[in-house]
Amino acid sequence: MAEKQRKTTTYLRETDIWRLDAMARKLGITRAELLRRIVSEYVEDHRPEREPLPVFDLGEPMTLEEQERALDEAIERKAARR
Repeated sequence: MAEKQRKTTTYLRETDIWRLDAMARKLGITRAELLRRIVSEYVEDHRPEREPLPVFDLGEPMTLEEQERALDEAIERKAARR
């Protein structure tokens, strides 16, 4: 399915229009199609890098006993604050 297109108006230098028309003729496409391809390629090549996902260090794996002890300690600390 083709992506929806929207009309835009842009002012270009006359010499650039002549060059675009010559390139479009050579490729056998319209100026509009040539501009779409140029813009699409440019924005794809200059796409900003995405921020890397954060990395969490959860420490070493814990045994069931260590998990229970850590949970008991956390409960005791919370109870002591009340």
